[in-house]
Amino acid sequence: MAEEARARAVAAVFLNGQYEPEPAFYRQAAEGASMLIGADGGAAWMIKLGLLPSVVVGDFDSLSPLAREELQAKGVRSVRHPVRKDRTDAELAVDEALRMGAGAIDLFGGLGAGFDYAVGHVALLRGLARRRVPARLLEPALTFMVMPARSRLSVSASPGSRFSLQPLTQRAVVSLRGFDYELRTARLRADACRGLGNMVTRRDAEVLVHAGLVAVHVGAPLQPFWSGMTA
Repeated sequence: MAEEARARAVAAVFLNGQYEPEPAFYRQAAEGASMLIGADGGAAWMIKLGLLPSVVVGDFDSLSPLAREELQAKGVRSVRHPVRKDRTDAELAVDEALRMGAGAIDLFGGLGAGFDYAVGHVALLRGLARRRVPARLLEPALTFMVMPARSRLSVSASPGSRFSLQPLTQRAVVSLRGFDYELRTARLRADACRGLGNMVTRRDAEVLVHAGLVAVHVGAPLQPFWSGMTA
């Protein structure tokens, strides 16, 4: 099906945020990507992790001249934007990924740059979900995504893994199977916390979003992308 992320090119976008001291996780995640993109200072983190970006995007206010020279010497393409602009480096990097043909997006370093930027990255995932582009924010012990209406997620996390969801629209209709608290076409409100603090109980756990936009938090790394529902 056209919306299956496995049939699409995946872009790994490295942001200038917080990275855990587990380089093996980031390298493993990057291996499955079709393109690696550094969002300004995120490219410096890629150098530290032993990764070479396909392209670096941003205003370069957080990427040192030395790092830029090193990347340029290795033939890395750069796309520079003005410092004073209406879009963040993360947004510009995702735009470049889509322009390069990406059909699914992974964001790294999306936490740690401040609560305001973390909220902004949720907004970025929300915009991608509205365009039906699967996207994940990944950390060594976290997979976060925004699922649109008529989407499905097959959770591969081990039983006992933490799970939460939160509607991002006034109304959302969700089904949960294989969780401590299961739901069947339940109507959830954006101003309530009914979906928080759940737990995976089976390896075939599944999330179905029938209507609305829903933020999904799985306390496990590298969960699959959501896909479109066939029925």
